[in-house]
Amino acid sequence: MDPVSHAVIGMGAYVIWGGEPSMADPGFLGCVAGSLAPDLDIVAKLKNDYHYLRYHRGISHSFVGCGILSAGIALILNILFPAGRFVNILLWAYMGCMSHIIFDTLNSYGAKLFWPLSNRKYSLSILRLFDIIVFGLCSAVLVSRNEGLHYKGAILAIFFIYLVMQGIMRYTATKKVATFLKGRVGIESIKILPSLSGFFKWDFVIMSWQHCTVGQVNLLSRDVRIREKLRRIGKKERDRLLKDKAGKFFREFTPIFHVKVKKRKDKVEVMYTDLRYRLRDKFMHHATAVYNKNGMLVKTVFHPYSKKNSIPF
Repeated sequence: MDPVSHAVIGMGAYVIWGGEPSMADPGFLGCVAGSLAPDLDIVAKLKNDYHYLRYHRGISHSFVGCGILSAGIALILNILFPAGRFVNILLWAYMGCMSHIIFDTLNSYGAKLFWPLSNRKYSLSILRLFDIIVFGLCSAVLVSRNEGLHYKGAILAIFFIYLVMQGIMRYTATKKVATFLKGRVGIESIKILPSLSGFFKWDFVIMSWQHCTVGQVNLLSRDVRIREKLRRIGKKERDRLLKDKAGKFFREFTPIFHVKVKKRKDKVEVMYTDLRYRLRDKFMHHATAVYNKNGMLVKTVFHPYSKKNSIPF
């Protein structure tokens, strides 16, 4: 999610649990700072987008990382506000951090919650990167923060109902796609992701033995549209490529990707494509690995946001 949404969610969480927003309250400041702190990994962007996207939602988005960030926030605020209790500030800061990583887990980018035990990014894929409903509910809490428990309880109830509805929509989209494509393509797995292009639209990626089918389902119009059908390389060749530098990076970067191999006279080009996000009907993130005629890896390039962007790594 974007920083503004995370900050509003952090402030909303503080108010929901009985706090009063105040710049003189270290608990409030800790909760807001915690809601933004996991995205401090943006400092990697100072080097380039490869380092930023490689490490984004990694250590800082784990339970352990949140503990470290919260302790740092609490220490600073306790120095600035000596009258505040360190443990109290620490708990509010950790709540803010937790709100951040939980909401990041609800969208399709995911977060490494259990680092260092696991490098897997966990994702429920039910919310978009910016969700106007969540933003609106948290804003409603802040605007009417003096309302009683019934009002706050109603906001919480609406929020949980909304999450359940999103889960039901995702399940419905899965069944709709499976029914539509039954007998047309082989189905090993179906990935359903909230689309960036509409509230009732869900993107899907279907993996079969030979192909990767990418499309979109519109639950409002009940329309299922196939955008691309990408041929998959053999498992043995794919596993071999994923052991190399570019393959290892891309496998960690995204759980849903396609590998394409182009064999030329004096070299072999391997293109990795992240299938999660599309912009103007084109996939956003790619990587290229080039091998010479002897099979040695001679070049690796990351293409963030567009194939026009090239960052050697």
